[in-house]
Amino acid sequence: MGLGKKTILVVDDEKDIRVYLSIFLRYKGFDVIEATNGQEAYKLIQNRAIDLLILDINMPKLDGLTLSEKIQKQGDKTPIIIVSSHTDKDKLFRAIKLNVVDYIIKPFTRKSIREALKKAFENDKISNQVVKFQDGYSFNLETLTLFKNSEFIKLSLHQSLAIEMLIRYKNRVVKAEDIFYHINDSYSKIFNGNSIRNLIKRVRTILPNKTIETVYGVGYKMVL
Repeated sequence: MGLGKKTILVVDDEKDIRVYLSIFLRYKGFDVIEATNGQEAYKLIQNRAIDLLILDINMPKLDGLTLSEKIQKQGDKTPIIIVSSHTDKDKLFRAIKLNVVDYIIKPFTRKSIREALKKAFENDKISNQVVKFQDGYSFNLETLTLFKNSEFIKLSLHQSLAIEMLIRYKNRVVKAEDIFYHINDSYSKIFNGNSIRNLIKRVRTILPNKTIETVYGVGYKMVL
């Protein structure tokens, strides 16, 4: 999906969920702004150009549905995705009346977020991006597949996702923690640095030499 540099405002008073969503959206190429409550979000909306709102329902000071109603009454047509642990029929009905893009129930997965983003930006075109390395290697960012001189190289899902993220942030340092939460489809998992070190070690044996650099104490950088 050609996501460009759209700006998404993520509003949730639960830090773990807010950070997980922000990491996922940033690696997808979005600019992300965070807010911890509806009141803070409302102030940001008045002063920033926002392309999409991702809102929790139950938040201090101003809940997600009330915030949605407030900005829509002002004629703001920014698409909205509601993320909530609630399956309450009244809240669902309010969300439907607000014509939100999607209503995602926690705990959610990357797949549900991707599908909601697709709905929000359905007019964007899918781009088929192939990144070429030295020694005849190439990686398709859409299909997450690796080739050497047109010969398919089998990767695990975690290996594919790690390579994808490093490519998207090529020549920049990516934190080990960001890679961990990108490859694990759950914001509830506890960060494990050893698992990432082992993963990168395996990926290095597959890709051309010196493609991935270690920035000690921080993370990794793909040199392209």
